[in-house]
Amino acid sequence: MEKINYEYDILDIPSDTKYWFVRANSRAEYYDDFKLNNYIAVDANSILLSTLLDIPQTLRSSNDALRERYKQLFQENALERFNKRIQSEKMSDKTRKKEQASELKRSAYRSGIVYHFVEDMNIGDFIVIPYNRAKKFLIGTIVSNCFENEIDHIEDLDENGESNYAISPFKLKRRVLWIKELPKNKFPDKLSWIESAHQSIFNITKYGNELNPYIAPIYRYKEKTYARIGVNTKDKISSSSWLEYQLTLKEILGDDLDKVFQKQYVQSPGQIILFVEQHWWLIPIIWSCLFGDVKYSNMGFEGRFQGVFKYFSKDGKRERKLDLEEKQARINNMNADSVNKLNSNSEESIKLKDKIIKSISNSMDKDEKTKKINKRFTNKVEKKNINISEDAQNVDKNKLQKDFKLSNENPGVSIQFESQKDNLIPSEDVSEKEVKKEEKGSEK
Repeated sequence: MEKINYEYDILDIPSDTKYWFVRANSRAEYYDDFKLNNYIAVDANSILLSTLLDIPQTLRSSNDALRERYKQLFQENALERFNKRIQSEKMSDKTRKKEQASELKRSAYRSGIVYHFVEDMNIGDFIVIPYNRAKKFLIGTIVSNCFENEIDHIEDLDENGESNYAISPFKLKRRVLWIKELPKNKFPDKLSWIESAHQSIFNITKYGNELNPYIAPIYRYKEKTYARIGVNTKDKISSSSWLEYQLTLKEILGDDLDKVFQKQYVQSPGQIILFVEQHWWLIPIIWSCLFGDVKYSNMGFEGRFQGVFKYFSKDGKRERKLDLEEKQARINNMNADSVNKLNSNSEESIKLKDKIIKSISNSMDKDEKTKKINKRFTNKVEKKNINISEDAQNVDKNKLQKDFKLSNENPGVSIQFESQKDNLIPSEDVSEKEVKKEEKGSEK
């Protein structure tokens, strides 16, 4: 039986993943609502989702034409509402022209927000929502197509029977699996500018790999495998300490040192990002030597590259907890295949997958979206046996810990899948078209 000493779950992020910054209204008014009820929403100014989805394919073949059609629909709607308003309000020609121009400008801006929400966002994209004054950030991943029917909201009442949190009135929604809350002092420095940005929704994909180390400590993205090492010392780090760190990596990796690259963000405290282009197992070797207890010259490493929904689902986490049982089964020469079968029987993941696929059942590009969804439920296993040098086995971690206070922590507060399951796998958030289809079917 193949010897496996160390098993690592590695988040596998598809290269087509987008990253979005979404405000929960002004002063994060709906932050708690979005968090507690697993969704995000935008205001469509009474324009129905069916109106947007029914835009003909001839316009959808061009992004510019589709954007322009959105703008046209929103401005026509704004003018219609404005004309009704001026019938009941007395207004000078000058004021009317000024107000009309403002309405058209606002509606054009609103059309851009809704366009992003309906057309640009995809299942599996990452979402970042700031709290009031950016004191913390909510990070999650989209798990549904856009829909507009009502959802149930968790009841949280004060002594007067009033809700303790504001409920969003916005009609267009998407379900979100929340991953964690990240405090401001852990948020990537290169993304600090978004605190002062005024847009309700904007694409931050070009900064995606600045955010990834805070989503998972070890991950694969665009054919590279990364790991985040926390540097928690508040003291200045001397040149001799940096030399000691580099020499330690040399002891661990030997001739493979030049296959590992680094980015250092050390403002005391800070982080070191390690990455490799092909030799994924070098990351677990470093991890094991710095944070584990390497006792053998020949080591077996297993990397389980998991899609985002698999990684953050209840079953993905349950499988990680069963690692010890798998190891014990191998040690006792038991049939480990039975344990593996138990691990792969991911009932919650299957339910979540079925729910997500159901939400796209009426999409014109259903087949393409289904492929993307399946990619985010993958669990690919790769194995590698490595001869660990005596230097690597005897590496002195104490000096590094004293100078750097290194850690393999996963920053922020994780949000457990179990607490979100009832929202993510309910029966009520099917798309409006599905509801109408079911109603028509029952009438026949």
